[in-house]
Amino acid sequence: METIMPTSHTEDLFCHNDELGPLGEAIPLAEKLAVIHRSLDRQVGCISRIAVAAYDQATESVRTFLSSDRGAPSPIQHYEIPLSQAPSLAEVAQLRRPRVVNDLALFQASTHQHTQRILAQGYQSSYTSPILFQGDLHGFVFFNAEQQTAFNDRVLPTLDLASHLIANLAQQEIGFFHTLSAALKTLYEISTLRDLETSGHLERMGRYARLIARDLAERGIHDFSDEHIERIYRFAPFHDIGKIGIPDHILFKPGKLDPEEWSHMQQHTTIGGQILGKMVDYFGFSALDGLDVLRSVAELHHEALDGSGYPFGLAGEEIPIEVRIITVSDIFDALTSQRPYKTAWDIDTAFTVLDAMAKDKLDHECVGSLRRQTEQIVLIQQHFVDRS
Repeated sequence: METIMPTSHTEDLFCHNDELGPLGEAIPLAEKLAVIHRSLDRQVGCISRIAVAAYDQATESVRTFLSSDRGAPSPIQHYEIPLSQAPSLAEVAQLRRPRVVNDLALFQASTHQHTQRILAQGYQSSYTSPILFQGDLHGFVFFNAEQQTAFNDRVLPTLDLASHLIANLAQQEIGFFHTLSAALKTLYEISTLRDLETSGHLERMGRYARLIARDLAERGIHDFSDEHIERIYRFAPFHDIGKIGIPDHILFKPGKLDPEEWSHMQQHTTIGGQILGKMVDYFGFSALDGLDVLRSVAELHHEALDGSGYPFGLAGEEIPIEVRIITVSDIFDALTSQRPYKTAWDIDTAFTVLDAMAKDKLDHECVGSLRRQTEQIVLIQQHFVDRS
């Protein structure tokens, strides 16, 4: 028989407060990083900044993803650079172990923007470790301190442990994206949608969406964190998933749809929201942050600013900015891609159409943000080509 202990003794058993306990709760990744930062403050007391960068294997580039800066403005945001142009990071990736710099003045002569921003913020010590998963590089974890020689033998074991913990948390979030993306690609491959939604289109329009979101954030029009920009990029390819539920005789009809067929076609938006809801439930992702954006992308990407879109006839600010971004990126890629029924339009012609649509249908700020990225657009088009 279980012995019932006196209340005072029971309370003694549970008097310890686990400061990392919130890591098991359904809170955003940025908040989890802040929890770890506060814990490190109490343990070692010298960490001014923690940051996570993501590595893009397709383009071999590194981009800002997440940071905790004790409430100060992050010195590096909305930033991306080829790994080959960051030799110190490339060396960390190659050697597959942490790099410790206890006097960042050694890099004073560096012309790299990210290095100069770190120095300008007053950081003097740096710890960088690679995020590795099944042998592949997925990103980097950074710690910075405002004192020289901050990362000594007493501190380093704690940072080693913390860097692995942060890497695992980041990998969980990235793994969520990868799982949903793999499910999407599988659905497309086993359905006739593979003839409509090419992998090149899905990659390009997602990357165009990221260009737009990053530019809007850089210009101060929308306060997007790097983590949220990553969500917009990752969620963009799910916009047309609901077409899986549309009969082929409607989906592939060569001529104009009759009113009944058009009504049925419009249902792909709400069907998409339902499919994504079930995917999230089945995969156990319902507690993750940003799922409202994911569902909105599928349901609302055919809404128009003047209220003439479907399925709900939303207008203006009623349409989430994430959806407005993805709608512009989707239309732009459709215009500049070759299809069985059309040739690919050049970039200038496509923007002429987008400019006209921005008078009443599309967000003109989103169109303008994409227009400013012509050089990056060309690189994306060259890298992610449709394969016949």
